[in-house]
Amino acid sequence: MSLVADISLVLHTPGGVDHDQKKHGRREYSDTAGIDIEESEGPEEIRAALEHYKAEKLYKDIWQTEGGDYFEWDGGSYVTEFDPNDIWQLDISEELGEHEDNFNKEFWEGPGELYHATTEDHIEGIKENGLESRNETRGMSNRSVGGGVFTSANHEEIGSYGDKLITIDANKMKADGYTPYVMQEPDIAEGEARGSVAYQLNIEDFSPDIESGMSYSTFIFTDDIPAKYLRFE
Repeated sequence: MSLVADISLVLHTPGGVDHDQKKHGRREYSDTAGIDIEESEGPEEIRAALEHYKAEKLYKDIWQTEGGDYFEWDGGSYVTEFDPNDIWQLDISEELGEHEDNFNKEFWEGPGELYHATTEDHIEGIKENGLESRNETRGMSNRSVGGGVFTSANHEEIGSYGDKLITIDANKMKADGYTPYVMQEPDIAEGEARGSVAYQLNIEDFSPDIESGMSYSTFIFTDDIPAKYLRFE
C-alpha cells in the first residue's frame, strides 16, 4: 500500500512501563545485596550492578532494569539515571536521516495522485513553468525545509491556500524516471523518528510535539514539478 493511499501514519509505541506510576528521581537500590547502581564506581562495578538488576541495553547508552528504571552508561566510569521525559534531548540525527530516506523510498513505490492549491493569479505561470521549488515564508517549524513544493494527499486540507486545485500525477513522474526527493514536514518526521526510539525504550506514553497546522497528509517535493505532470481543475 502506498504512503499516499494510507496517510494515517500512526506512531506505535507498544506496551511498556507506565511512567506516570513510576518515580524518576534518584532511587536507592537497597536489596539484600546493598547494591546502588549510581553509587557504583568503575566499569566493572557498574556492569555488575546493572547485571544484578537484570538491566538491558535498549538504545545507544540507555539501559533499563527489570524493574523498569532507566540508566545512561557508555561503558565508562560513571552512570546516571535517565529520565524518559528527556527523550527529546537525545541526538537522533542518524535515525532521522534513515527515516527520511525510507519515507522517500516508500513514497515512490506507489505514489498516486497529490494536490496543490493556489490562487487564480498564479495559474498561468504554473501552466507555463510548472510548480517551482521555492523557499518562501512558512511556519517556524518549516523554516529548515529550504526550497520545496508543498503538496497534499488530502485536497480538503489545503483549501485555505487558494480556490484553484491542481492535481499532480506522481505515477507518471515515476514512469518517466523523474523522482525528486520527497519528505515530510520537519515536526512530523522528527516525531515519527523519536517515536521509533521511544518504541525501543519501551516508552508507551510518548506523544510527538507537532506544531499546529502540520499534517501527515503533506508531501514536500524538493525539486520542481514540470507542468506536464499537472492537471488543472
